[in-house]
This record gives sequence, C-alpha cells and structure tokens, in this order.
Amino acid sequence: MNDFLKKISALGSVRNVIFLSRRGDALFSSNPDPEIDQRSEATSWHQIIEELDYPPEADIVFANGRYYLKRTELGTLVIGMRDGSDRSKIKFAGKQIFDKLADKNLRKKVLLNMLSSADDEIKPCIIKELVDFADPEVARALLALLEKEAGFSQNARKKLLLFICRTLGYCAFPDAINSLQDLLAAHEQGGAETLSFEIREAVTVSIEQLKQCVPARPGTSGAVSKEAPSPPPVRTESIDSSAQAGKVKETIPRARELNKLLESGKTAEALTLAMELIEKSAKNKQFALAEELRDLLIQVDSMALKQIVRAAEIIEEEKQASISSDHLEVWKNLVEVLAPEEFSALYHAMVLKKYGNGELVAEQGASLATLFFINSGRVQLLAAKGSVELKLGDRQAGEIIGAETFFDASVWTVNAKSLGAELFLLSRSSLDSLHDAHPTLEAKLARFCSTFQTSSAALKTPRGDRRQHQRRKLSGRLSFSVLDASGNETDSEAKGDFIDISQGGVAFSIHASRKRNALGFFGRRLRVDFYTGMSTGLLSRNAIVRAVRDMDLISNDYSVHIRFDEPLSSRELHQVIDAAEKGEERAQ
Repeated sequence: MNDFLKKISALGSVRNVIFLSRRGDALFSSNPDPEIDQRSEATSWHQIIEELDYPPEADIVFANGRYYLKRTELGTLVIGMRDGSDRSKIKFAGKQIFDKLADKNLRKKVLLNMLSSADDEIKPCIIKELVDFADPEVARALLALLEKEAGFSQNARKKLLLFICRTLGYCAFPDAINSLQDLLAAHEQGGAETLSFEIREAVTVSIEQLKQCVPARPGTSGAVSKEAPSPPPVRTESIDSSAQAGKVKETIPRARELNKLLESGKTAEALTLAMELIEKSAKNKQFALAEELRDLLIQVDSMALKQIVRAAEIIEEEKQASISSDHLEVWKNLVEVLAPEEFSALYHAMVLKKYGNGELVAEQGASLATLFFINSGRVQLLAAKGSVELKLGDRQAGEIIGAETFFDASVWTVNAKSLGAELFLLSRSSLDSLHDAHPTLEAKLARFCSTFQTSSAALKTPRGDRRQHQRRKLSGRLSFSVLDASGNETDSEAKGDFIDISQGGVAFSIHASRKRNALGFFGRRLRVDFYTGMSTGLLSRNAIVRAVRDMDLISNDYSVHIRFDEPLSSRELHQVIDAAEKGEERAQ
C-alpha cells in the first residue's frame, strides 16, 4: 500500500497524499512541509469527512487546486491536486487496489506491510487499526517490532511501546508472554531506560489477558503449556459439584450408564458414550446440553485432547449449520468482519424478539445496556423536544442500534420505536460470557457498530439539534470529586481535560487504566470546580454523570459527560471560558 501511495504522490499533478484510518489517524502522509503538523492536518480532514457524512467518493474544487477523496475498507484517501489531469489514472489504479480490500485477510496483510515500512511516528496509528485483526499473525509482527525497541525514535518510543504492549493482550497468542516478561526484566536490571508506570501496567495487564487464553492443566500453577494444543476454555460454572466428585448429575442423558462406566474404571467407554451424546444433542440444536457434556469430558479426562477438541468442532459445526441463509444474507457485512466461529457464537448468544408497529423498543433517558440487531422491518428513532418528538430517521434490516449505551455507559438519548420489526437482542452479560473463547469479538463488533450513524450524530444536525444550551469547545483543565448519597466527597480530587462546556453541563476527558474503572463514573454524582480568574476564586457545581464514552481503546482515554444540577449563568460561563482560554488554573 505504501508503494502504491508513494507512486500516486510522484505524479506531476499531485501535491500531497494523506491516507486516514476510520478513526481519523494518518496512516500515510506525503506532505514534505516540516511546518505542517500531520496530526492536526489529519484531524482537520477527519472533521471534513465526518461533516460530509463519509462519502464513498468526492471532489472538492478550489480556485487554486482540488482534492479527491476516496473511501476504502481501511479508511479514506485524500489526494491534493493542482489540476485534474491525473484524476482518471488515479481512479483506475485505485479501483484495482481498493476493490481487493473487501477481503478481511488482505486488509490485515496490508496493515502489516504498512507497519513494516512506516516511520515510528505513524506506527502507533497502524497498530490501532490492527487491534480489530488481533490474532497470532499480528502478535508475531508486533513481537518482531518489539525486538527492535532499542532503535525506536525518541519522540515516538513511549507511545509505540505502549501500543505494542496493549495490543498484544488482545491477540490470544500466549507465546507473547515470555517476550513481555523479558521486556520488564530488561528494563528493571538497570541496563536500559526505566519503563513508565503506564507501560509497565500495560505489560502486566496483557500478560494476565494472555494467560487466560489457554486453561491450565490440573496440577499446574496456571502457566501456559506449549506441549500440546489446548482445548477451548472451560465454562466451570456449569459443572455440578457431583460431577467434580466423579459422579455425573442426573440431568445429563444416560447419566446412570455413564456413572456405572466411570465407577467400573471404564473411562474410554465413558468418553465414547459422551461423544455420542454430544453429537446427538448438537444435531438436535441442544447446544447448552452439548457444551455441558463437553465440560464433562474435560472433568473425566482432561488429557483426552483429541475427543475434547473434536467435541468443540462438532458443536461449532452444528451451530454454524443452524444459522439460516436468510440471516446470513441480512448480516453479510458483519459476517465479513467476524470469524465464522465468532459470528456463530454471537448468533446463539442473542434472543429473538418481535415488536409490533408503534411498540417502544427503548425509551429516551433509560439505562439499557442492550444491543439491538434489526433482522427485519424498521425501527424509527425520535428525540423528545418539549412536547414534540423530532424524527431522526429510520433504521432497517442489517443495522444495529444501541451501541452508545452498550459499549460505553450512557442513557438512551433517543426513543426507538418499532415500525413492525424483528430484532435480535444482545445483553451485556451475554457478550461478556463469550470473551474467554473469543477475546477479540467485542472489539470487532464495536468497530462494526461505529460504521452506522449514531443517535448523537443525528442530534447534531441543524434540524435535529435538541440541546437547550449551545456547547462551546474548550481547552484546559478542571477539577472534580465524587459525591456520596449525602453529598459528601468520597475520594480525593481528580483532574480532567475540557472537551466542551455549556450552561447546562460539561464534557471532559480522563485517563483510566481499566475501562470498568472509567465506566464506574456513570450515574455518579460529582462536584466540579472551575477556575474563573476572578477574586472569588473557584466556581463549583454539583452534577450527575449522564454518559462515559471510550475515546481511544489503545490509550485508555474516556470522555465524561455531566449535567449540572443548577445551570451556569451566562456570566459564569464566560468567566470559565475566559480563564480556560488564558490557560489559567488553580495553583497546585
């Protein structure tokens, strides 16, 4: 890909080429001007593309030149041209390349190739994109890069190390554990620069994630074995205590026969019978029973790897075969994103529900952590503005609603009303239960959901803006404390960075080592302190957290959105804005 982009850059009519990821990061830039901040330039173009509603293709013509935009499966290509003389050539060449990016495996290979040849400053942005493809192949590429960490450029070194270490945790590749442990050891021996707390924490978290990829064998301390392939993760909570004691519980078919074989020491015969029962229950779509029987295999003989792995294959094959072709057609775009076993697991974790015409699916202001997959029919999104409901548009088969409240922590900002729809419902607990077996599923699903216009985006349109108070983007810092039910502070004061502010509330960003720590703020009451630069000193407001959203999966940055109990006056708002713009902050 880099070679292709460099060839375009060399055309006589081309001034510069930028390739933006879907997240808005520059994966490639040919701009030779050292005065140009690539990050700011990428941000500006991402905002323009967002305002244009992510066009498949666009020409932007100015008096002294033009830009050609082309959306691809990896991101958007932005080409600055002096004139249109090479436009047809660029379009033809681009089509040959970009059509191939529909292949998910090819997209991964393109990113890996870009990673190998990119400058250190751009590598973290490429690693961000590789999170969606996290697997052993990605892990091996990151480990090869990690071996060269002594040569990383000083400006990008910390960020690059951080992104590598965090992403390895998603790759389900236990062999990476030793390399991560070696990294810690090398920097603790004094022969190398000490790792920052953030990087050490990322290494520790990733090691713990990787240890969970393969279950420990009985009698081990939990270390990952490399001697033989391991069976799928065991759902130990489904195993009855009687089975752990060597007795098959009565709810299992032919339990007495199995118990008799085990009591007689005929383990091989018991395994054969269990396999027959697994195959029969899987064919009858009794998948919970089949899984329970597979767990029984592991309890009876954890070293019977051939049968355990085969049992998992039988169950998976029957699960995939049970998905109708109509459903696969509706969700063909999601099928391309997920591995077959991931899509199968997701399908069987959902509950099908039909909603009548006019029936409410989700209510504005509700805390409902459910993802709604529209299998057929339509769902209308509406926003209440006083006594009037604003129509924000319809969602149809193949689309998903509820991502904002599902992957982050937020109340529903819209009403969702059925126009006669059949929906698959995915609960938060159901997705969490799939994590051990499919550690990258959530990240891929979240990325897929981000391709749909969110309800927040709809509310920002001129006709759909229902905010009572106009928001103002702002830089600077604020202080906040968490309050208990009595209004007393429960913890020490913390800091956040302004995102925007209005008379009715404020949004600010925080950094949290774990997502659950950040989401824990949702619904909590805060006291927020603003420095005004006035002789009166701090301006305080009590508020409630209405949403916590993931800003960056890799960097662990989150946005917190709060609503004041008592709105700011116009004068108070301007005092806060003026102080922030002057860079004033309370002395520490």
